Amino acid sequence: MRRALGLHRVQVPWNASQRWPYASRVCRYTGHTLAKFIVTLATGITTGIFAVGLGYFVSLLTHFKLDMLQETMTGPGMGPEAEEVEASFGRTVAAFFKFWLFGSGLVTIATAMVRLTCCAQCPCFTPLL
Repeated sequence: MRRALGLHRVQVPWNASQRWPYASRVCRYTGHTLAKFIVTLATGITTGIFAVGLGYFVSLLTHFKLDMLQETMTGPGMGPEAEEVEASFGRTVAAFFKFWLFGSGLVTIATAMVRLTCCAQCPCFTPLL
């Protein structure tokens, strides 16, 4: 009867001596898919942690810079709630140079960090030392 129904010629899409190819899948997902998901999740969490830390650090630097400039313009010991103080030309110039030095220092540090990490593989790289 099997021959009459054609059941003796059952074809399988894989070699019968090998393991069934779908044995390691759960709901059509493999362990490789789970590993990709975990790596993607860990990368996202790490990126978020660094973004929050960078935002906090930038706000600290901004507050420090503004406090430094406020102290330069109004004098030592007087905060933003102090009465109006007439800023002299010398204080304005000093505040401008402090602002300029602070910004230039940050740009210089960022440029040096990029140069050290990015250009070390370049054939034309020469150390700064």
